[in-house]
Amino acid sequence: MNSTGYIRGYMSKNMSAERFIQVVAEALSKEFEEEVKVNTKLKDEYEILFKDYKASINTELINELKSKSPYAVDKFLLQEFKKQGFTFDENRSQYISYCWL
Repeated sequence: MNSTGYIRGYMSKNMSAERFIQVVAEALSKEFEEEVKVNTKLKDEYEILFKDYKASINTELINELKSKSPYAVDKFLLQEFKKQGFTFDENRSQYISYCWL
């Protein structure tokens, strides 16, 4: 999947954490051709479900990460999934490569 860094940068600066986590979930879903669900656990906390893996992230962390890099939230989630045994090639696509810049 190709990704445009400029557009993602714009989204990370202008979207709420709630909307941005949905964008990240959609990107991961397209990349791995698997459904990625975002469940709201509490008002400001989200559980991301992908295959048999799950990760939790809150609004504060989303805002902190997206202010550092437009792909930092994606990277955080991928790292959480990797800790649980998910494997993938970090050079599989432009999108995944952007996560590791």
